Amino acid sequence: MTTSMERKEITILWSLDAIDSLESIFDYYFDLSPQNAERIRKDILEKVSTLRFVKQYQIDEINPDYRRIIVRHYEVVYKVEKQSILILNIFDTRQDPEKSKIEE
Repeated sequence: MTTSMERKEITILWSLDAIDSLESIFDYYFDLSPQNAERIRKDILEKVSTLRFVKQYQIDEINPDYRRIIVRHYEVVYKVEKQSILILNIFDTRQDPEKSKIEE
């Protein structure tokens, strides 16, 4: 017996804060090593692109309404909105947790 299930595609959207953070990370590392800067950006983008279902990654410790992906020492914070995922921001996990709060 063959069954077919309709699979809904998840749309991944990036907030301006998240885009700015990714650019800042890239710029910081670019001055040290352009190759390393590109590798870090690629790692973050690839990990985000692996999102296939809304509860794929762990709940954020600071705000349980959000979820997070850890890439190297960066935390990519996102929230689920119906069938889309909004990437809210990217934080260095080595910084003060108070700086990781997302303002809505």
